[in-house]
Amino acid sequence: MPSYYHLGKIPPKRHTQFKKPDGSFYPEEIFGTEAFSGVYSTLYH
Repeated sequence: MPSYYHLGKIPPKRHTQFKKPDGSFYPEEIFGTEAFSGVYSTLYH
């Protein structure tokens, strides 16, 4: 089972629509150093 670490406000489920206080959506970005075969992070801007 992978471990998860979060910093700041995040949605309750991963890969979902995450709304800003004004009703618009935060863009989601998948960031990793080994494409999709290694460890990666889901970033919300």
